[in-house]
Amino acid sequence: MLSRMSTQTHDQAQVVRLTREEAMSALGVSKTTLARYVADGTLPIIRASVGRRVWFLASEVERVRRARLGLDS
Repeated sequence: MLSRMSTQTHDQAQVVRLTREEAMSALGVSKTTLARYVADGTLPIIRASVGRRVWFLASEVERVRRARLGLDS
């Protein structure tokens, strides 16, 4: 499912970035819902310095997914 994930290493920790499509798939939401999560601050994004490319941290996507499923108290 998330085979094309982008990874980066910072200070010994691996950072996994997801595309919009990967984040939508992981959350099971539409493009509109994903945009709403970004607009209301539920899900932060990482913007490219040039262009329209954005990424989502896999850890943040997982946090939102767990909250939607009621797994976090």
